[in-house]
Amino acid sequence: MSDLHVERFYPHPPRKVWRALTRPASVARWLAPGDFEAREGHRFVLHTPPAPGFDGQVHCEVLIVDPPRRLVLRWDGGPIRSTVHFELRAESGIAAGTRRVE
Repeated sequence: MSDLHVERFYPHPPRKVWRALTRPASVARWLAPGDFEAREGHRFVLHTPPAPGFDGQVHCEVLIVDPPRRLVLRWDGGPIRSTVHFELRAESGIAAGTRRVE
């Protein structure tokens, strides 16, 4: 298994980015519709268009919720099993905001 790290900067404070990352309606818009809740142990399903070898369902579980800093999800869809870590860090300086690390 390999790791993939992605960093993004948002010109907003961590609490605002956290809300966008954890509100069910936001998750449905930026990721896929489902029954997401930012609650440790919550199991949910995201629904996406099916593809060859994939029924369009991604089975997920919330592993860690540490507002407004860290969210860890596990998902299993088709041949892909992943653990996704979202880490938010406040940044100051010329462009204050939040850095999201996945």
